[in-house]
Amino acid sequence: MALTTGLRRGELLGLRWIDVETDEMVLFVRQTLQRVGGKLQIVSPKTHRSARPVPLARLSCAALVSTIRLTADTYGHILPAKARDAADGIDRIMWDEGEEQTPE
Repeated sequence: MALTTGLRRGELLGLRWIDVETDEMVLFVRQTLQRVGGKLQIVSPKTHRSARPVPLARLSCAALVSTIRLTADTYGHILPAKARDAADGIDRIMWDEGEEQTPE
């Protein structure tokens, strides 16, 4: 989905099922995962322009519909907590390697 939507990492990790309308083939960026005070937190987008509708490619929409069918979960985050925890691990590795940390 990251390739077909152009979403930033924090936007992708913050997506919930209620942010997706598969019938309309669109998702809405309403929150992001960001590092606040050294911890990952779900927060509102930084600017009003960042909160936006994003059209979905057929491939991404089909993948989301398949995921809904497999998990039967339409209430929580699209990516499970383990994926969000992995983002924290990636940030730590980048920090250790001396690269700039960006949560998005």
